Amino acid sequence: MCSIPAHRRAPGWRAFAVVLFTAVTVVVTARPARSADATVPDDGVGWLRPVDGAVVHPFEAPASVYGAGHRGADLAATPGAAVRAANDGVVSFAGSVAGTLHVTITHAGGLRTSYSFLASVVVRTGQSVARGDVVGTTGGTGPDHDGTVLHLGLRVGDRYVDPMQLFHPSDLTKLVHLVPADAPDERAWSPARERRDLQTSLRLPTPGVAGASGYTDADDCDTGLPFIGDAVDAVCDVGGWLGDRADEAVDAGVDFLDATTDLAAEALDDLQSSAHVAVSAMRSLAAVSASALAHTAAGQVALDLVAI
Repeated sequence: MCSIPAHRRAPGWRAFAVVLFTAVTVVVTARPARSADATVPDDGVGWLRPVDGAVVHPFEAPASVYGAGHRGADLAATPGAAVRAANDGVVSFAGSVAGTLHVTITHAGGLRTSYSFLASVVVRTGQSVARGDVVGTTGGTGPDHDGTVLHLGLRVGDRYVDPMQLFHPSDLTKLVHLVPADAPDERAWSPARERRDLQTSLRLPTPGVAGASGYTDADDCDTGLPFIGDAVDAVCDVGGWLGDRADEAVDAGVDFLDATTDLAAEALDDLQSSAHVAVSAMRSLAAVSASALAHTAAGQVALDLVAI
C-alpha cells in the first residue's frame, strides 16, 4: 500500500481510498490493448498520447468549480491529423457542443478522457473503442483554440485533473496527489449531462443565455422535460432553445399534423393559437419561469409542435 507524505497532501482535500487507489491502479497497471493498426506507436505503457505534438498550453487547475483555469492540455497537432483513443473504453459522448466537435471516452476506474475541438468525429455514443483507435481528426476551432491543437481532458469522477499524468509517470506519489479525493458524484450519467459539462468546462457560448462568463452552471440545466429534454438541456434555457424562429416551427408542426391526422381545422386553429401564446411566454420569461411553464400541458404541447 502506498501513502502520501503529509507535506505532499493538498490542503483541504480529504482521503477517499476507493477513488484514489482505483485511479492509481488503472493509470499505472492498466495493460495496453494493441490496436489492429500497426502504425500506432506502442511505448510500452498503458496510455497512449492521442497525438504526437508537444504540450503548448498545460493544465491549469481552476480556483473553484466554475472559476477560470484550463481544464485540460492543448497538444500541438497539424489540422487533419488522426486523434486516437488514449486507452480502451466506451464512447460516452460524440458530437457537437455549441458548434464545436468533441468525443468523450469512459474508461475503467471512473476515468474519462475528452478530445475537444475536432474537425471530424468518426465514432458514435455507446461504441466500444480500443487503445489507438481513431476517434476523429484535428483542426476544429473554438474559444482560444485556433485549429492547430487538440484539447485533451481527463476527469476522475467529475473532477478535472492534469491529463499528462497519464503518460510516463516517473514518481507514483506525484501521480497520486493529483487525483481528487472528493466523493464521486453518484448521479446517473447522460449524454445531455456530458454535453453540459463540456460546454461549461471549455467556456463554450450558450445560445440565448446572457451573462459575462458566456456559460451557465451545469446544475441549472436539468429541466427534466419529456421528449425534447436533452435538446433543451444542451442550451440550459427553454427560451434560448426556442430561438427566434419558434413561431415558424409551430406553424410547420401544425401543418404536419394537418397533413397526417384527421384533426378538424377548428381544433388545429385552436392548437396553433394556444401554442403561439405559450411559446411567446416561454421566450419572454426568465429561465426558471419559462421552465415551469414548459412543464404545463400547454407548454409541453407547444414544445412538441416546435420539435415536430
